[in-house]
Amino acid sequence: MFEAELYEPVISCLRDSFAAVGRNVHLEIAATRGLSEQVKRSIPKGNEIVFSFLHLHRPDIIGVIDGENVLNPLVVAEVKAKTLTVADIYQTKLYKDLLQARGGFLVSIKPIPENLRRLCSENWDIWRSPSDGPYRFLAICQFDLTAGKFIDWFQEDPFQQEYRWKF
Repeated sequence: MFEAELYEPVISCLRDSFAAVGRNVHLEIAATRGLSEQVKRSIPKGNEIVFSFLHLHRPDIIGVIDGENVLNPLVVAEVKAKTLTVADIYQTKLYKDLLQARGGFLVSIKPIPENLRRLCSENWDIWRSPSDGPYRFLAICQFDLTAGKFIDWFQEDPFQQEYRWKF
């Protein structure tokens, strides 16, 4: 299976997850289509320099959380059809930090490896960024393509953490 085949099912599940916490989100495939004007408008003022990087490298999925006074309205997702590696975490973290996104999702259809869980549990520098406050996060999850839902989260399911969505 190719990553591109996973984009739409993951977008649908993410959209449903945001709706479950009372948030609408505009999600789009950035990997092949680039960034829409709606997403470009959501990039924080003063951070336009990211446009020079995003024409070469973009997250697989990017989204804008709808609503007035939404802090950090962007979210990004990297989708993998393979077993996750540390490099995948850093790639997702790079897009989250570069875009000053509220959240980053690293999604795989393979189980989250135990060695990756342990490494991230013991080394927060891999997992978290210095600029992450209480609302910004990076989440790793396994996606069940047959069921069309997320079935495992590391370290926690951000949609079960109510404080992440109060802004």
